[in-house]
Amino acid sequence: MAADPTMADEPSHLDEWFDHISVVAGLLEDLLPDDIVLDYSMESLFPLEGAIQASGLDEMGSSFTGAVAAYLGETLIGVANGRWDWDDTPGSPTFGQPLVFADDALGLPPVAPVDLVEKSGGDSFEEIYTVWAEAAQAHAAAHPGLQPIREPTPGRDRVAPEGLEWFEGKYLEAWLVECDREFGNWVARFGAGHTWDFSLDSVDALVQQMYRITPTPEQFQDPANAAFADGASWYLGEILRRAAPSHWGIRHGREAREDFDVTKESGRSLSWSPAVALHDVVQDGHPLNLLRRIESWAPRKVPEAIPPLTECVWTGTDWLTPSQMWGHFFASRLESLREVGIPLDHSADSLRRFEELLLDAGPDPELDAAVAGYLGETLLLVGGGKWSGTTVEMVGGPGLVSVATIDLVLLARRMRDGVTFTRVYSAWERRAGELRTRSRDWRPVRSQAPRPVPAPAVVQTWCAEREHEFPDWVARYGADRTWDFSRESLEALTSVIFDVTPTRGELFSPDNATFLAGAFWYFGEVLRRARPSHWRYIQYLRKPQPDDPLQCLEIAMLDSYDSLQSIVYLSPRVKPAVFFDLMLGQNDRDRLNSKYGSWVNGTRADRAKKAMDRRQRKKSRRKQSDADYLASWLSDRERGFPDWIARYGVGHTWDFSPESLDTLEDLILEVTPLPEQLLEDKAHADFLDGAAWYCGEVFRQVRPLQWQYARKAGIDCYLVSASGGPGYRAPVDTLAEIYLHYDRGALRRILGR
Repeated sequence: MAADPTMADEPSHLDEWFDHISVVAGLLEDLLPDDIVLDYSMESLFPLEGAIQASGLDEMGSSFTGAVAAYLGETLIGVANGRWDWDDTPGSPTFGQPLVFADDALGLPPVAPVDLVEKSGGDSFEEIYTVWAEAAQAHAAAHPGLQPIREPTPGRDRVAPEGLEWFEGKYLEAWLVECDREFGNWVARFGAGHTWDFSLDSVDALVQQMYRITPTPEQFQDPANAAFADGASWYLGEILRRAAPSHWGIRHGREAREDFDVTKESGRSLSWSPAVALHDVVQDGHPLNLLRRIESWAPRKVPEAIPPLTECVWTGTDWLTPSQMWGHFFASRLESLREVGIPLDHSADSLRRFEELLLDAGPDPELDAAVAGYLGETLLLVGGGKWSGTTVEMVGGPGLVSVATIDLVLLARRMRDGVTFTRVYSAWERRAGELRTRSRDWRPVRSQAPRPVPAPAVVQTWCAEREHEFPDWVARYGADRTWDFSRESLEALTSVIFDVTPTRGELFSPDNATFLAGAFWYFGEVLRRARPSHWRYIQYLRKPQPDDPLQCLEIAMLDSYDSLQSIVYLSPRVKPAVFFDLMLGQNDRDRLNSKYGSWVNGTRADRAKKAMDRRQRKKSRRKQSDADYLASWLSDRERGFPDWIARYGVGHTWDFSPESLDTLEDLILEVTPLPEQLLEDKAHADFLDGAAWYCGEVFRQVRPLQWQYARKAGIDCYLVSASGGPGYRAPVDTLAEIYLHYDRGALRRILGR
């Protein structure tokens, strides 16, 4: 079939998929906790399977599905080599999807990762990996010396340009030297009137010049604008390189600026091309994705709050997440715009006028939310798609176009150029035009406006019945106790459970079904009211009795459903039926109370563990010897302790007694209520040093310990047994454990271990 001449210069579906791979390469790392290693092994597929099975792909979002599919495909290519291709055969069950082919010598059928992810829910990841791995091993055993061929994946694999050895990097070096030498001329020609100091704050100026000089992808790629595009790409890369330890390198393919990336040298591996990022800025019509990536690359400040806990609202009967709240008042906020006098015709001109209105008005959260809703509805009429929380997503082709509308409104207020909304509108029109060109039948199909999603009927019915019958339950089993859904009431619940069903066999006896249902519901309600969460029906864990809610209900955190930053299967959740069974089996009368503490403290504890891990991965850059540094650190701490007390601890007793550890714990939570503030904020470095020294000295009063420091062990001084016993512990790590516990007294409990 002859090629369509009108499509000759259009990127192929496979090219767009390669671009998608490069975009989502770091998405899973952003979503998953730091202790999960994404090394393209079979073991690395297990967390992805758990995420899909626990929450479902609809709740995780299409960007997560695409990221998992890309990762799965790359994992299979890694074990059996081969290549990516595209299924463009009409009538094929995977038509319009990327395919993964093993090397031809292995004789394996191709795999469609997107189809596999959507249909299997992750169940077949291990199976398909095993098949490919065994085929590769069998081929290697039968043909010694012959290796299957892997075709490089653009956007991930590094390949030397033709005629250029990779390790020499001559073209990249010449490009960097040229951009550096010409930067003064670049500023004079393209950036006069702005400050170009390579700071993170200067990104706004760079974005403004991008939209002024090359407002479309075609203009950014036009050779006539190469001088501007080269300088802009180099400048963004230098911002990244100077903001965090990193270096320039070659990504893949051709001798072009799109193939030059910046790779972070510490922490989790992050690597991206500044030129591609700037191309996306003009293609998307907004820089929100770029700004988020820069913030993850080099955070500019320590968080001041825990968003999942502050964003949910308790109504008296239920928790509402931001997405649900958006659904509740979406229509009413749009209706309020009718009073403004701007025609609600969803045109580009109406967006321009609403942006002018925002810039003329002062801060007004209600107006911002209303305009964000109207903006989202307008974009969906242009490009189709759906709402995902307060973000609109255009779903079409291999990539995903999304806009967080409320963030875009705030960006418009900050940039104040008056064309932020219309620029995004034009980008969506351009994308819709591309889809329409590829398929004459394409039409912008959108989902309905956001609205709350009701819980399954079995959950609503069961909870309503338990609440209705609870007074009778109290009268029968706990009339002389207080049932106010507090933590203290869990002691009463524990006593009642052990009185009525002292053994595991009696717990699930049909004679105790009424008692168990009430106890089950009450414990879940105590947890649900203590922290944003809800009852959840787990269909994939159904027992042979599919109608028995006790086997299929659990309490799950709401913040897990409201943000891709927290994945359901890794977030706290409790299945009371199993929990009660374990409590009786282990005769653990403190189990309900301790679970309450870990439940309420879950988010803070997770953040503390991540902050501790990041600190432990830091490498010392001190020039002193280990012994000299230890001596100077101890001397400075002891000599500066009176000043530390004057600054932080006036009015308290600091006598190095075990009891004073409670005072230290309270002070730490007062000065640095979040773990990142204590462990990572340089503004609190002196406070942390003094607190760690004092904690260590208290421990040394009770146990035969001595201070040590070794560069290879991290950046903190630590304590070891004076008698040469095994093990060591850094007081900084001890202080961090304060955030892992809900109850006061963590430091004294550690001392008593």
